[in-house]
Amino acid sequence: ASASKRTIYARFKSKEELFSSVMLAACRGIEAPALDLPDENASLEDALRAAGEATLYRVLQPRGMAVLQVAIGAKNTLPEIMKIYWENGPGFAESYAKDAILRHPGRRKDITAKQAAHRFMNMIFGPFLYGALFADTSLPSRRKMSSELDGTVAQFVDWLTAN
Repeated sequence: ASASKRTIYARFKSKEELFSSVMLAACRGIEAPALDLPDENASLEDALRAAGEATLYRVLQPRGMAVLQVAIGAKNTLPEIMKIYWENGPGFAESYAKDAILRHPGRRKDITAKQAAHRFMNMIFGPFLYGALFADTSLPSRRKMSSELDGTVAQFVDWLTAN
């Protein structure tokens, strides 16, 4: 934008506020909107698959990875950036998964729904995110993500319903 510092700081009180505003806009571009998620009558498997897809397909794309890397880089100096990222992406899907788990009558009772949802999110990200962040592997195709996600949902539901 062709704006002076004075114009920018008339709107934003600090660099941190400006950066937070930019990151919030970037995060909104990768968030998992409720429109993609089934209603509360969906099966647990369908709800988990939808939460996984809504997150994986947004985060594991070039723009999503770039936003994540910036959020990670800013974590120590501007922790609110990571909070914005989490709440508008993975945290949104994790909350949806937690609600679906709470509605499932056959779930194990030795773990909270929040802990179970967190475990699910770690399971779906594991095969993809760590490689993309640290091993410089290419981002997986949507087909590959769907295949892995189906297996992960089945494995997680087996674990969740084990007594």
